[in-house]
Amino acid sequence: MRSGATFIADPQTREIATLFKATYLTLLVALGQYYKFQDRPNVPFDGVDTPQALRALSVGLMTSVIRPLGQTVLPELPLGAAERRAGPCFEVYGAPSVPWDRRVVWKVLHERLTAEHRAAAATSAHHPAIASVVDALQTLAGTAEELTG
Repeated sequence: MRSGATFIADPQTREIATLFKATYLTLLVALGQYYKFQDRPNVPFDGVDTPQALRALSVGLMTSVIRPLGQTVLPELPLGAAERRAGPCFEVYGAPSVPWDRRVVWKVLHERLTAEHRAAAATSAHHPAIASVVDALQTLAGTAEELTG
């Protein structure tokens, strides 16, 4: 462990923190793709305005997943020692590289959101407070799946 780093010793809190980090990285991927497509002519692809759809997905992640986990759930969970509480961790060790192909973009986002939904659903047995996050991830994964073409 690095000097000055805080380790989350509580295993259930660590599950939620890991979910937070994964969804935060998915948000960064979606935003990166949004700005990547801003540089290209906005030609609908299979009737889908990709930048607008990426924007809507990003806002959904921010408001329905990142905010509840980081602002409400994590600060209520024990760090593992004494009365210290956890909080959101914004660690990023490298974002996946996603090609320009719009179908691939939506496929990658769908796969990430589906995996995060499964993790959230498994974790919700210990943390009923994340039920709305589970539902939001399922909805967002479904949206991404519809847009894979």
